[in-house]
Amino acid sequence: MSSSRTKPRRALRAVARSLTIPLLAVLALSACARESEPQAPKEQELRRYSFARTEMGVPFRLVIYAESREAAQAASTASFARVSQLNAILSDYDPQSEVMRLCAKSGDGKMHPVSAELRTILALSKHWWQASDGAFDPTVGPFVQLWRKARRTKRLPSAAALAKAKELVGLEHLHMAPVQRLLRLERPGMRLDFGGIAKGFALDEALQILRRRGIQQALAEAGGDIAVMGAPPGKAGWRIAVSPAAEQDSAGEFLLLRDQAVASSGDRYQFVEIAGKRYSHIIEPGSGLGLTRRSLVTVVANTGAAADAMATIVSVLGPEKGVAWIDRQQAAAARALALGDEVREHRSRLWRRHLEANSSPNSQNSNEGK
Repeated sequence: MSSSRTKPRRALRAVARSLTIPLLAVLALSACARESEPQAPKEQELRRYSFARTEMGVPFRLVIYAESREAAQAASTASFARVSQLNAILSDYDPQSEVMRLCAKSGDGKMHPVSAELRTILALSKHWWQASDGAFDPTVGPFVQLWRKARRTKRLPSAAALAKAKELVGLEHLHMAPVQRLLRLERPGMRLDFGGIAKGFALDEALQILRRRGIQQALAEAGGDIAVMGAPPGKAGWRIAVSPAAEQDSAGEFLLLRDQAVASSGDRYQFVEIAGKRYSHIIEPGSGLGLTRRSLVTVVANTGAAADAMATIVSVLGPEKGVAWIDRQQAAAARALALGDEVREHRSRLWRRHLEANSSPNSQNSNEGK
């Protein structure tokens, strides 16, 4: 949801074998013994395999530990197929996607059947819309369209265009049946945009497919969002380098994650300047304007969808208020940087819990993953 956002990220590198990702770099570091399953391969028999494709318009990577390339290849193929399936449901660029076909029927007064996937992501989106008092809103599509045009033309949306779009924004205008997979978009011209949650949701689904294929240790990355399952053999978790506060700095902190996800958001690399003013690609749902407050946000959560959505929310609320909001959520952590002439850092209470021991911006080994 480009209120939602297209992730602004710059590549960082993974230690073990150059797994390059924007804003976050993944490195296989430490792991505990994984849960044993009948006929599960021993850890010493596992090898690391990496696969990459372009999915959902971004580089999508899988790192899999498996007994053989054949097993890893089969699992990755099934996982990528699932992501492609989700894109065919959720893309707002494809007029034939399920969500765009639904939007074409907005305002017709009818309840329409939807897939389980669309119903699920709407339920998740509604949760975050309510939890954030509207800072996260999947109905910002009309605003997104205006700002895509603004980036091309370098001209601000007119006040009249913003006012017209605002009439179509608000999840209260979407009605979901409590049990059945039926929903209605109340107003003609409504447009859903899942840019603030779709990639994280796809990461969760990608790992679920790998799990069903017997994979127990894997990493999935999509355009800077990362979700991990288990940990590399003999390690305690996946080591993930967080982008340093200053763009020119080479040092940063490292997260150590297992069965978790991390997402980042901000305008360091994606923005437009119009009439001397800088506007983020992230849209404030209440006003329809691109954010002018610069920030860089990293969120750790238990699922990719949650991390993705919360990174958007913190960006919209701003670093200070956003981190305070994170502290009220369960099992989530965040670091938010307010960017400007000086960089101000805000950390949630649980942020340090996810850091690798002795990791700090000045640690001697912090440039390993650069």
